[in-house]
Amino acid sequence: LQETYQDKQCHIKSSISREFSWLSTDKHPERVAQELLGIFLEVPGDGYFSLMHPLTRTYCQELPEKMTAALDRWNYLANSLRSNDEVLWDDNTYAECEMIIQQFSSESGLFRRFSGGWARTADNDYVATDEFCAQLMVKRFLYQQLSSQTEIPAFHDMSKHVERVVKDLEGKANSHGVIIWQSVLSDEAFLASARPVLEDMRKYAQHIHTREHALVALVPLLPCLNKKDAAVLVWSLFAYFNNNPSRILRFRGRSFTNETSHFKNFQSENMPCCSDSSDALEPEKRIINSLTEALAWKNQQYSVLWDDGSGALIRLLGMSLPANIIQAMCDFMLDNLYQADCTVDAIDSHKASNALLVIPFMKRFAKERPNDADMVWNCLGLAIQNVIQAVDNSQNVAEISEEDEIVLSDVLYSLLDACIDTKAYEL
Repeated sequence: LQETYQDKQCHIKSSISREFSWLSTDKHPERVAQELLGIFLEVPGDGYFSLMHPLTRTYCQELPEKMTAALDRWNYLANSLRSNDEVLWDDNTYAECEMIIQQFSSESGLFRRFSGGWARTADNDYVATDEFCAQLMVKRFLYQQLSSQTEIPAFHDMSKHVERVVKDLEGKANSHGVIIWQSVLSDEAFLASARPVLEDMRKYAQHIHTREHALVALVPLLPCLNKKDAAVLVWSLFAYFNNNPSRILRFRGRSFTNETSHFKNFQSENMPCCSDSSDALEPEKRIINSLTEALAWKNQQYSVLWDDGSGALIRLLGMSLPANIIQAMCDFMLDNLYQADCTVDAIDSHKASNALLVIPFMKRFAKERPNDADMVWNCLGLAIQNVIQAVDNSQNVAEISEEDEIVLSDVLYSLLDACIDTKAYEL
């Protein structure tokens, strides 16, 4: 961490000063922590959920009526088919039924993005679906709340374009492999195509490394986050993840979107911090600096500093966590597990696994701060009571499905294991 920070801080510091000059040291620590949190959580504003209507209060109030209308339309189509077995549905009818299904579907993996996650309108335009999926609404809300207000280039496209520029640049080297910069600067066609690509690289690098700098600066200020901001941090890190059984025993904290792993090394792939591009530099010097950085980035040996999407999370949550963050994790777990007034079919395996991701941090807190372990014990005790109440609320326990029984067993096992691990003997 220290080596990475020292290597990049000189350029990051100037970016912070220019872009976030309002972040001054004379502000209250709570305000500084809040602003750093906003910088760290900001994600590019493009992507799947940017095409969908924002989840405003008014929009959410109208959702039940829209859902009812969609279901009524589905029932009408189904009854029409049932009443006449010989009716032949055309492609438009099938497409409409598929779109209704997708509106309520929770399956939104990468494959479905390109196959069934989009629907065509009458004007042959593609629109995003999943509109009524409760499981994805939290993910969608977080994305829309945290997405950047300024245009951040898409990493994949930008990376490919930089590769093209570097390939063209290497083609201009002499027989000894040395680039003659005077020849490069005189090639107006090459410069015209390279400048927008290099500008996108600079924008993305500044966005990524500014977030990384904010992460490092936020670590000592985590205790200063108020209750709401601590909850925002925990929900953003753990509210949604890609459930991969092959990684069941590994750290599974995920970003809340699956289009881009925003917390996997910030998806920078060792992207360099671009040097100063101020107007004080001569244009020739600026373009040479940018081309040199692009050349060095694309020709370095590929490596990922932090694998499995957990790098940023390990650095942020790897040290002892303060009580306010642990309390936010306790609240997050209770909010996403069984409630006192629900039945055992209220949550699925995704939501249960999602909620249980915070338990390792709660365990560590209880061991590191035994005098404050009652915060964790109270949470575990309430969660276990809710499990018992959910079983009692179920009308016929014998009719509980196998899937719900597995989820129930996993949740109860995890809670009891945490009780034993944290020495919650009274529970």
